[in-house]
Amino acid sequence: MSTTADKSGLFNGEMYHVLHKDVKAAGLDAWAHYTKHGYGEGRHIALSSGAQGVFDAPAYLALHPDVKNAGMQAWDHYVQHGYNEKRKIVVSGKGKFCPTGYHAAHADVKKANVEGLQHFKEHGHKEGRTVQLTNGLRGKFDAQGYHGLHADVKNAGLDGLQHFVNHGAGEGRDIAVSPTAAVGKFNPEAYHALHVDVKNAGQDGATHFKNHGMGEQRKIAVTSPTGHVFIGTFDAEAYKQMHPDLVAANVDGASHFKNHGIAEGRAIVVRM
Repeated sequence: MSTTADKSGLFNGEMYHVLHKDVKAAGLDAWAHYTKHGYGEGRHIALSSGAQGVFDAPAYLALHPDVKNAGMQAWDHYVQHGYNEKRKIVVSGKGKFCPTGYHAAHADVKKANVEGLQHFKEHGHKEGRTVQLTNGLRGKFDAQGYHGLHADVKNAGLDGLQHFVNHGAGEGRDIAVSPTAAVGKFNPEAYHALHVDVKNAGQDGATHFKNHGMGEQRKIAVTSPTGHVFIGTFDAEAYKQMHPDLVAANVDGASHFKNHGIAEGRAIVVRM
């Protein structure tokens, strides 16, 4: 279940523009676009806390019992009242379990040559291991979010995690995660959108990041294989662990990415 301690925040319009450059290019207000189009299109949003994903209705009701007690739908309340009241919201990541991404997150599983989904079903879910979705988001399995995706499971009173392990995985069901990180390739255009000073100075985004931005701990954006954009801070250790050759050579993740990985177009991990 998502928690207010680490996943809640306020809608961030500036980051919505970074995530969705078409909205910014059209000169559309972020909040207006999201309420009229983006929510229905399942677009990701960013929160002031840094978390990114889709609006989590069950978690919103859990955060605000008065809304639930009034019998209002979460989205309707947020649009009509919650946004102006600056109510906190929660996002979740939704999609398919990614076995190769699970391997990238857990080098020991890959080294043991155990298939990712099999390991999660037999061991990983008990160990509370992070999972990765095919859209690049990483986080802990969100049982409440799973219920939100699959009303039949919720209505049957079944635990979300146990249902996925015992049935849902085999049925190819989507899952939900509480996003903490994301995987993708460095996005220079989005880096410029995040750091206007770099763009105005006419500096290449990748060059600035490796020469200055990394040391300054600037936020970056990555584009996942599915085309989703995610914002966060570069995770050097996770970068190292997702590339077996770097682990074997025991090289420093930050140094390798600056000197080689960024030019090679290697996938990286950003923490939200």
